[in-house]
Amino acid sequence: ALAALAVPIVAMASATIMERATDDERADRDDESARRAALLREMIAMLERSEGVNGAKADGPLSPCKEEGEEESPGRFGAAGDDDDDDDEGQITFDDLASRVQELAEITPGAPELEAGLSWCAKLLLKELKIATVKTRKQVDLKYADGHKLRVLLDNEEVLVDIAKEARFPVPREVLASVRAACLEGWRVWRAQKRKDFMKAAKMLALAKETLPWVVANSLASVLSTTVGTMSMHYRAEALKTLQTGAGTGAGTSFRAATKAMVLVELIAAMTRVLQSQFASYSRMLMGKTVQLKLFEALLNKDMTWWGNQKEP
Repeated sequence: ALAALAVPIVAMASATIMERATDDERADRDDESARRAALLREMIAMLERSEGVNGAKADGPLSPCKEEGEEESPGRFGAAGDDDDDDDEGQITFDDLASRVQELAEITPGAPELEAGLSWCAKLLLKELKIATVKTRKQVDLKYADGHKLRVLLDNEEVLVDIAKEARFPVPREVLASVRAACLEGWRVWRAQKRKDFMKAAKMLALAKETLPWVVANSLASVLSTTVGTMSMHYRAEALKTLQTGAGTGAGTSFRAATKAMVLVELIAAMTRVLQSQFASYSRMLMGKTVQLKLFEALLNKDMTWWGNQKEP
């Protein structure tokens, strides 16, 4: 009888403990959600103060609020394609704001702060895309010259869409359409830059025509080294296969033959790797000397032109 009474008592006590633990977890979750929401609101407020969004002109989502006689600060959103903006050091970037939005969306999807956060994420991404596109096209800023920063920003379009799904809020259509249009332009610039890189490499080879045979020899040695490496894997497998078959008629002979072939192929592979390394080193050395000579001749011709334009003292 006592055991029968103890079972429901223990069950009720366990349920109470679990309920308390659940309440504590819920309270901690609410506190964490409130903290993340406060951080996001603070970041949005900083953006609204620094970018002048409250008094923005109606000609675009990125137009700053500029009173009469006031000069536009470099940190504000400029017009489309404004490449004179300062670097993003000390400024809130898309990555900064997107991380805050995602943190809040993970714990409280549908929070009211997420709608404004997504809108600002799209605006920041649009601004950074326009700046990166212009600077990559002009090839003046070394940070954007190789196109890597533009490529990273182009991938952020999908990041923005994924965050919007997680937050359960849509990105404003007008800004999203502008972001996609900027991405299309950015992809065109990035592909054009990659084609220019290929042309630069071709021109570099044209400057050093005598290195072309060595470059071709290096490529052939690389192909030969890869082929021999594949053969080496085959003979290793054959040697292991003879070991797995165990003792039998001709097993020792087969193992010795496979081992000799494997060792021979390994030696040939090592020789081809050394040959490839020698070709590569010599071609780089020869190209370096040739390019240095071409540059010296160009500088010398420039100096002679300058001296020729000078007047007699």
